[in-house]
Amino acid sequence: MRLRYRQVTRGQGKIFQRLIVEGKGSALGSLEVRSTTSEGNVVPSSIHRLGEEEFVIVVPVLDLPQCVELFSVSADGGRSLLDSHNVSPGWAKNKSRINTALKNEEAESIRNIDSKNRLNKSEITIDRVCFNAWDNNDIVHISVVSLAPPRHDWGEVPGLVLLDSNGREVQDGIAEPIVLSDRIEERGYYSRRHVTYSVRIARDLWSFVVWVRPRDGEDSFVTIQDFELQAWRDRWHFDTLSADFDEAYPEWFRSHKASRSLLEIQRRTRLAIQPRFSIVVPVFNTPIPFLDDMVGSVLGQSYEDFELLLVNASPDNRELADRIARYVNADRRVRELTLDENLGITLNTNQGILAASGDFVCFLDHDDVIEPDLLFSYAEAVNQRPDTDLLYCDEDKLQEGTLVSPFFKPDWNPDLLCSCNYVTHLLAVRKSVLDELELPGREFDGAQDHNMTFRISELARHVHHVRKVLYHWRIHPGSTAGSPDAKSFTSNAGQLSVQGHLDRCHIPAKAVIRPKFDNIFQLDFELEEEPLVSIVIPSRDESGMLGRCVDSLYRSSYKNFEVVIVENGSREPETFALYDSLAREHERVSVVTYPLQGDEFNFSKLVNFGARRSKGDLILLLNNDTEVVSLGWLTQMVGRCLRDDVGAVGAKLLYPDGTIQHAGVSFHLTFPDHLGQLMPDMSPNYFNLLNFTQDVTAVTGACLLTRRELFDRLGGFDETDFTVAYNDVDYCLRLGELGYHVVYCAESVLTHYESVSRGSDLGGEKAVRHCAERANLLRRWPSYFVEGDPMLSPYIAKDGKYRKLNFLI
Repeated sequence: MRLRYRQVTRGQGKIFQRLIVEGKGSALGSLEVRSTTSEGNVVPSSIHRLGEEEFVIVVPVLDLPQCVELFSVSADGGRSLLDSHNVSPGWAKNKSRINTALKNEEAESIRNIDSKNRLNKSEITIDRVCFNAWDNNDIVHISVVSLAPPRHDWGEVPGLVLLDSNGREVQDGIAEPIVLSDRIEERGYYSRRHVTYSVRIARDLWSFVVWVRPRDGEDSFVTIQDFELQAWRDRWHFDTLSADFDEAYPEWFRSHKASRSLLEIQRRTRLAIQPRFSIVVPVFNTPIPFLDDMVGSVLGQSYEDFELLLVNASPDNRELADRIARYVNADRRVRELTLDENLGITLNTNQGILAASGDFVCFLDHDDVIEPDLLFSYAEAVNQRPDTDLLYCDEDKLQEGTLVSPFFKPDWNPDLLCSCNYVTHLLAVRKSVLDELELPGREFDGAQDHNMTFRISELARHVHHVRKVLYHWRIHPGSTAGSPDAKSFTSNAGQLSVQGHLDRCHIPAKAVIRPKFDNIFQLDFELEEEPLVSIVIPSRDESGMLGRCVDSLYRSSYKNFEVVIVENGSREPETFALYDSLAREHERVSVVTYPLQGDEFNFSKLVNFGARRSKGDLILLLNNDTEVVSLGWLTQMVGRCLRDDVGAVGAKLLYPDGTIQHAGVSFHLTFPDHLGQLMPDMSPNYFNLLNFTQDVTAVTGACLLTRRELFDRLGGFDETDFTVAYNDVDYCLRLGELGYHVVYCAESVLTHYESVSRGSDLGGEKAVRHCAERANLLRRWPSYFVEGDPMLSPYIAKDGKYRKLNFLI
């Protein structure tokens, strides 16, 4: 017998080598290969028969040489070594390049030969590589798709092993692989299994081998090389690059700011209502260049009916006093108020408020600048809504002459205001409303604008958000935007501001500074009594999943709830045994059976059926594939849902690997989508908004709390137009139409075991139904498709879930 090794080529992170076995032919029996690195580590390998005497050996691309051993296997299982030879990475690379350059057809014919016959083999692909900012690891989602004859006994999920480029098993910086989804589909002439794994890899890992080891069938493997891994990391970076980190923003802003011709038109325009603005600026030892920039930006306004009140709390600074005097003498609209001493920013500001003569009082920091069309934009808003009592605009930061970190704010969002002062600049409030208030004390220094926003908004008839970047917040060592030393006292003052709002509005909660976050707050609710919550869970088999879900509910700190399981066509005996077990082990668990007709699946009918058979004043719709993570989750949701202005509350839902499944629903011109989907939990994406409780347009029905009175008033979920999809979005939009807020509660965390690829396999009747229900959403709510989401700026790209900068507007 003679062995001849022929053409070598590479493809998909593997080395393919043709082998000719002469002298034995079909009497040879079967062959096996075993590959070992020069360090002695066993790595995956395979051999494929092409004909009587032709074979292809396949080994992974590594950084170390491999010793490939060839064995003959007899009918009784005996193995004998036929040959061994070394495969070095450099040699394989050069051979492959030569064969490619020569267009060697025999070499090309064996490339990726292992994927051409996939029966009992697995196709391995990378779905995505998610950047995780918190633990310096990346999250890799790996899909393994296997084919087998019909009704194949698949058994357990195949084992997954990762090796580094030297063939060593990856251990440092990686957790055990997590199975995100496992779907088996019978497709007539074959059975298909699709398993998605999630693994964490260290950021400094640049190449690795994925080795799939099923119980039955052959092992499969693929090497993810450095250029491929970098491409995935780059793709994730650019796909999720939020506007605040986009280096193209300065150029974007230059093309979106008001042009000279537009400013000239504004100067000549006489509005029907011409409000007068009093701009209050507390001044304390302001650097002259900063003062000049600030005053110049005010005097350059296209709307001229204003006064600039400079409250100078540094009388001994002669250079500053002289510069202010020059501005006062040059323009009658500039006034100086000189204080004997610095009383702190709040009391200094109060002096400006008392001296203001305008219809609106605006608060501008002494080192910041505004766009020339700011006041015109505010006056224009007042003309559109004469009942406007509070205005604010979008903003960015000015760092060493460069504009960075644009913040395209949502429209009025009182729950986000309780999490952080998202309004900040430029705050303008109606003077007549301000006159009704007792001016605040110095205890609010550092959060005086946060406190003012709360106080005015509690009385305001209308709050208007001008959707333009009109304010530039300067970053320098002495500013609260850039000084770490300023964070503690502003956090304490902000906490006091939030608590004052809660007390005045009789909301039973304590404002607490969020751990690891400066100037971010959460509410700890102190309910005098717990109203009964009816937790409605539609169920069809999947007893293990349902049992885990229900058991986790009883670990919650909130105790007054009932569980209503809506049985919907289960067939497995284990499911009905679980129903009996849950009723014995837990209080207030009941099972109601939906009168199923054929193979009908109408999620809206199931939800409404269960709600009608529940008793609580609050109804929580919950999927059976969820599990409670935060013990106080329900208290947080109930505390908010009891407010008269709130219609629904949703939770933060995580996939099993800790990436986000749901952080609220955005509705941005195309169709509803989950904010932050697949971002790592606690991701700082776009000013940390994924971690802040806030008002959103909609929340998912996988975990949705609402008041029974509202659910009944709206007739529950729409059973006709939205049988499966968009019923939750439609319900939330109907609540919004009635003036109710929909709240995403970031402190309420559950794991959702929904497949990360859910929806990607829609086909046939399911796809037709989904398309029809999307059309129903378009027909019923066309303004959201045209105008976009009021909680998401039009300057955010169409795929709004990562809040990317929109270059198409």
